[in-house]
Amino acid sequence: LWVDHKFITEGVRIQRKQFFNYKPLALDSLEVISSSLENCFVNGLPNKAIADKIFPDRKLIHGKQQSQPFKGKGYDYVKFEINSYIGNPK
Repeated sequence: LWVDHKFITEGVRIQRKQFFNYKPLALDSLEVISSSLENCFVNGLPNKAIADKIFPDRKLIHGKQQSQPFKGKGYDYVKFEINSYIGNPK
């Protein structure tokens, strides 16, 4: 999983649309140093404890189903998510 971001300075008003361009990254030279979530914490608690409590019957296939097939350099799927946070990031 690789997370990238694009911040639109002017923002987009609610219930409007705005087109944008995104150049996919080349991730074929990345080296995975650890894929363990052992040292991942949410609000001070181990991630596994939170995940098991909130999503006890998590279906791992959902992540792949919600992604679009995309032939990139180092990846085969892409997923765009919109965060409509309203606030001052500066």
